[in-house]
Amino acid sequence: MKPYFKQKPYPLEFSGAAMIGAEEKELVNRVLDSRSLNRYYGPANQGMVADFEREAATWLGVKHTLAVHSGSGALRVALRALDIGPGDEILVPASTFIATALAVLNTGATTVFVEIDESGNINPNDIEHGITTRTKALIVVPILGVPCDMDSILAIVRRRKLLLLEDCAQSFGCRYHGRPVGSFGDIGCFSLQHCKVITSGEGGLVATSNPSLYERMIRLHDQGFLREAHLPNLGRVASTESPLGENYRMSELTGAVALAQLRKLDRIVAKLKENRRRIYSALQPGPYRFRPSPDPDGDVGCNLLFIHEGTGAQMDEWVHLLCAEGIPAGCRYDGKTVYQYSQIRAIRNPDGTMRFPDGLCPRTEHILQVSAHVPVAPQLTAEDCLAVADAINRTTDKVYSPSKSRCQLTVGHNEAR
Repeated sequence: MKPYFKQKPYPLEFSGAAMIGAEEKELVNRVLDSRSLNRYYGPANQGMVADFEREAATWLGVKHTLAVHSGSGALRVALRALDIGPGDEILVPASTFIATALAVLNTGATTVFVEIDESGNINPNDIEHGITTRTKALIVVPILGVPCDMDSILAIVRRRKLLLLEDCAQSFGCRYHGRPVGSFGDIGCFSLQHCKVITSGEGGLVATSNPSLYERMIRLHDQGFLREAHLPNLGRVASTESPLGENYRMSELTGAVALAQLRKLDRIVAKLKENRRRIYSALQPGPYRFRPSPDPDGDVGCNLLFIHEGTGAQMDEWVHLLCAEGIPAGCRYDGKTVYQYSQIRAIRNPDGTMRFPDGLCPRTEHILQVSAHVPVAPQLTAEDCLAVADAINRTTDKVYSPSKSRCQLTVGHNEAR
């Protein structure tokens, strides 16, 4: 008999994309019919981007948001608004998507990598170790829908007088003690790329309650201009500063999809949490533990992250067998830290030595080597959730059975583990 998810394919795990429907089509068609695809002008502009910004600011509980064309663009605009550049050191978690580090490096600033803990997020206990007289800012990344320990982080930021940037690309809808992530720092950044909680294919958002930073980001995302459409949102007389900006603007077509998706956010998160709870409740104890969270009620619920207690070969076998069941299990970022990607490894010191060698964050390297995840899809039914748990239970029994010899556990084995 075929495995359950070979008979019925696993639903699309990209939650926003999976929930695209009539609402997105209606708003996109309104824009097309208006022939006004630019957010600032056209014969009958529909104000989709402006509505998305206004509703996002309300959801996040901040004074200002600005839509941009990508999550990477959001980081770029935010870092420039914070006046980060050559000579500055920026603390970044050693495990995140590479865009976080590249945005810093592309400003000319120096990236200082910080260990994560088993939550998958930056370890507050390691932050102080990376601070020097040149440290200007800290970037935190609530990864895969789990918030960071913001109480501990904010205490350090205030004591050491650091700027705080939240890269919430993977965690739109995540909360910490009831407060949305992205609203704690000087600036919060979000991604609307295809695999995110909500999506517009590509797209991003910056959020702040600081009117000076807001104005600066407006100018930076639009060639240095401050258009009349933004003046009512400032609530004060605009400055005369015109920094050298670039084009990071969001189009009305993208804004239409983003707006429709934002209006589904609460429903998407509720469904993800429900499905995660169903799977968790049907799992048997195994030689793994689940990632801890500083606020489980605030988690988005888009992933199950297992920290295995066996060998690297056993975890590889576990992932391989789940994939054979039709469940898209995997290792986060292929088990690599940010500095182990070729783009970062290629960076050299003046003497030719590697600037970011292996071993910078050994605890992070270990955690990544023993962590595997299973995505939670919003369209899983109650029966599907039980089938996911059953497959995980059976796979765990197969891989970790005392009678299974180590020589059999060789599929995908990484000798570096």
